[in-house]
Amino acid sequence: MSSANIAVPAKTTKRIRATSSRIYPHRAPITTADLGSSKREIGIGIFERTDVKNLLSRIENNDKDYTIVLKVKDQVSSDINTLVMDEIIKAMHRNKVCQAAYVQNLGSAIQDSQVEALIELLKRKCIWALNIGETYHVSTNMWERFCDALPDTNVTHLYVSGKSNLRVPHAIKSTYTTIF
Repeated sequence: MSSANIAVPAKTTKRIRATSSRIYPHRAPITTADLGSSKREIGIGIFERTDVKNLLSRIENNDKDYTIVLKVKDQVSSDINTLVMDEIIKAMHRNKVCQAAYVQNLGSAIQDSQVEALIELLKRKCIWALNIGETYHVSTNMWERFCDALPDTNVTHLYVSGKSNLRVPHAIKSTYTTIF
């Protein structure tokens, strides 16, 4: 099957609609017709991009060539939005082979809710290396929560930058000591 023929699964479309209604509660629910006319305004059209379809498919299908070490920016452009990042994280929950994740420098795609979802993903203890550097749309409180959660994960290798450097060395040392 050619990469252009990969379709966004129906369950993903439902989650997109639910997320959109949560983010934009004053708007009418998204319909199939909306996907053709206002997709740029709300960001739903990004799921029609081949790079996004390929990435989600690779993650969901446990593609070892691309997801043992998942480098998001190597597979999609950094102009993805929070809706796409939410779907990437949800797909990673189903992935059984990812051990290292590079989700750095994705602009506004990673905000507090995405870090919260990453925390839950890391608590599954499958990922031991994470690059979440150059992430500037996350609050200090969320970085504090991230640091507090690190001992409950298997993360032993971590790259962060900016406001995120609060207590990371202590949290990583605690995680490393717990694992070994």
